[in-house]
Order: sequence, then structure tokens, then C-alpha cells
Amino acid sequence: MSEARRHALLASLLLCLGAGPCAADPGGYADPVGLFALRPPQGWESGRTPIEGGGWFTIFRKGSATVWVVTYGSEVDLNSALLETVGGTLLAGALEEIKKRGTVLSVTTKKIATDIAGAAGSALRCDLEFTSEETGTTRLRGVMLAMLGRRVAVLAGRSAPATDAAGLQSGETALATLAIESRIPGQGRLAAQSQTASGEGPAPSGDLTSLARKFKGDAHREKRDKVLVAGDPPLTYGSVASFVELVGECFDVQLTEAEFDATRERFIEYYRKQDAQGKAILAEGWTKLLQRVRAAEGSERAGMIAEVRKSMADAFHAGARAGIGYAVVMEEAIAKRSRSLATASGAKPAFANEKKFKSDFSQADLEAALEMFGFMWIAAGRDASLVTAEAVQRIRQNLAVGFAAFPPDLQYVLANAQQIYAGLRAQWERANGMQRLQMAQTFSQQLDALGLTVPSPRRGNSGSAWSDWEGKSHAQFAGEMVVGLAGSSYKSAW
Repeated sequence: MSEARRHALLASLLLCLGAGPCAADPGGYADPVGLFALRPPQGWESGRTPIEGGGWFTIFRKGSATVWVVTYGSEVDLNSALLETVGGTLLAGALEEIKKRGTVLSVTTKKIATDIAGAAGSALRCDLEFTSEETGTTRLRGVMLAMLGRRVAVLAGRSAPATDAAGLQSGETALATLAIESRIPGQGRLAAQSQTASGEGPAPSGDLTSLARKFKGDAHREKRDKVLVAGDPPLTYGSVASFVELVGECFDVQLTEAEFDATRERFIEYYRKQDAQGKAILAEGWTKLLQRVRAAEGSERAGMIAEVRKSMADAFHAGARAGIGYAVVMEEAIAKRSRSLATASGAKPAFANEKKFKSDFSQADLEAALEMFGFMWIAAGRDASLVTAEAVQRIRQNLAVGFAAFPPDLQYVLANAQQIYAGLRAQWERANGMQRLQMAQTFSQQLDALGLTVPSPRRGNSGSAWSDWEGKSHAQFAGEMVVGLAGSSYKSAW
């Protein structure tokens, strides 16, 4: 492919990505610089103003009911150990402001676990009742949450008259959709129980049942020629897969099932809005560019990847600001790879040296590890309904909190879960019936070795799956997880 033709193709693709409305989706609000996203109640007015110290105050209001978010960006990485110091300062400042403009009638503050997306697992929650000059003697009921992201401190809250049940509920629902350092609103909940930090990121949206339905009993992926939206040319599963694989080639990112599904849905939405030229680009353009990248060799390939990576990164950023769905998903997916939760320690196992595995355990690795265990469970023929959302969340917490105590072999498997999971999926797609049977048996043995077991009264557990997790060292587990990952074979997992 000539230099001119490659540039023309890339320009067409990025033009399509950058087209569309400049406003964000009406169902959500994204902070202009990407510090948070939230889904405000319909019909509420909004405003954003700078505050002292380089922060920003964003408010959503309807009558006396409000939801608001204060953000302070940081030039260095934050961590959960700073929560009580930084969060306490934010809460104290907010209470002083309330006292200047009214009367605090009651206040209770506690450290809690929270499922707010992007928060470092814990928050400081302040429940209060107060009056204000604006509302006179009306008693207001409010909640404030102080949280830390990787590079932002957040104080978010909601309030409404104590008698305004609808306003209180609307504010609570909106505040639960807060997602820190994201342009996509989350689906968390405002927990009230006291608990220690459990690793950043949203709680799993459910158990393994939806994953099992997707795999239709044998964990097959969909055919690449499956039509997602009819058209000329049609948008196919392969159209989306090629785009995702190109992102993998250029950014060394292997998406999880959840991220791929979100990308597919946004592709479908965007395809339907395009004219004939736009539809053709989405349906076939990324496939053509992927083919050119893979056909190149040596320095030409390296230069092409660098060029496409920079152009796509710029386009994702601009597209996300314009509210383009799959640009938002991609920018968030790439950002997750730099959100470090822990670092592997101890002697690097031989398989990790051989594969040049990294030692950083990121938010993306945590999500990939959970999906990998779910895939192994289903591929082993085990009942998905036995694994509840609570069980998945418990393992999430154990992985995030207990990582440093795990033996090195397991640490390096978890720290490279994205690549390993993608490799397992690629192996499964290529395997014949007998090979899949052997893999299923191996998966079953590995799950049991890690304590991810089927409920059995004889073991004296609680009767729920995944209740025996201990994070055991298991050399066979670590070694067999990386079989077949030589070269770039894992990049064909979709």
C-alpha cells in the first residue's frame, strides 16, 4: 500500500471517528477534562465554576434538590493511604462552608467501602442534616463522599429537603453513577457499611450467567461474518473485531469481554447515524488498515504502528470530548492500563522471564483476571448460576487487597492477566473437541487448586461457589496458563 493511500485511508477513518455532535449523550455528563462522569436526573440544571486552589465545582440542581462534585487534580499519583488526610480536609472544608451559610443540625462521618467506579475502594462518608440561608428553616438532608482517584481528589454530595423523598432518591441514584477519571457514568451503589479498601473499579454488574449465555454452552465466539446491522456494506462482528485487534496491535491492549461488548454496542449506535460513506468506513475501513499494518515488516511496520497509534489516540481524545461512544470506551480502556493497583515482588518465575511479562498489576489486569476465572469456570462445564455477584466481588477484593501476599508465580499471572486470558481464548477457538475436553479438565483442576470450587457440604463451606479462595501457589497453574502464548498468537483472540 502506497504512503499516500495509507494516509488517505487513515484520514478517512479518523474523520469518521471525529464526526458527529459536539454535545455529550443526553443521558450522561462528562467533565470537560475527564475528571469524572455522572448521570444527572433528567430536567435538572447544571453549572461548573472554578474554586480556590485550582479545583472545580460542578452542580446539578432542581429546586432545593442538588447533586454536586468538587474535583482537585493532582500532579502525582494518589493512593488509598492518603484518603483520611486528603478526604478529611475536603470534608472539613465543606462543613465549614455549610456552617457559614446555615446551621449543621447533625453530622456522622465514617470510612466505608464504595462501588463508585474509579474510587480507590474506600471513601469517607458524611451524613448530615442542616439548614441554609437559601431555604430558611427547611431541614435539609445530605450525604457527602470524599474519594481518591489515581490523579484526582473528589468530594461529591447530594442534598434535598428532608420531606422531598423524590429529590433525595433522584440525588442518591445520580450520585451512585459517579465514575472518577472516566467519561462514562458508572453503576455503583452508595454503601454504608464500614470496610477496608478493596481495590479501585466498579463492582461486577452481575454473576457469570450473562457470560454463559454469550458462550452458548461451549464458549465459542461469534462468527466474524455475523451481521450486526444490515446495510451496504453491513456492519459485521468482524468489523468490530478488526477495530479491536488494530487497537491491540497499536496500543498493546487486549480488551476484556465487557470492553468488547461496550465497543460493539457503540459501533452499532454510530453506524446507524452515518451516511453511506461513513457506514462503509466503519464496516470495512478498519479491516483494511489492520491488514496493511499486519502485512508490513521491520521498520516500516514499526513506523506505521507509531503513526496509527498517535492518530488514534488523538482521535479517541477528541471523539470522547464530542460524546462519540466508542471513542469514550477506547479512551477509558487505554487509561485503565495505567491505573496501578500493586507491583509483583519476589523472584521472577522462569515462565515470566521467558514471556517478558510485566510486574505491574493494573485495574485492567484485575478485570481481565476475573473474566479469565469466569471463562475457565464455564469452559470447564460448571454451572454459571452457582457463582453470585457477591462471590465475584469477594474475589475482586481478595485479589486487590491480598496481591502482595500471593506467591510470585500467581502475582505474575495476575499482573499479565490481559495477555494470558486473550491467549487462552485464542487457544480455545483453535482447539478441536478432544483438545477442548483436555483444556476443560485442566481448567477444573486449576480452579480447584486456587479454591474456586463447586459448593460441597463435605468441605464445610457456606454452600456458595468461590468461597474457598486462598490465593495458593500452584506451579502447574502458573505454567499452563502461559502455554501457547509465543509470538502474537494471542492477538487473534477475537
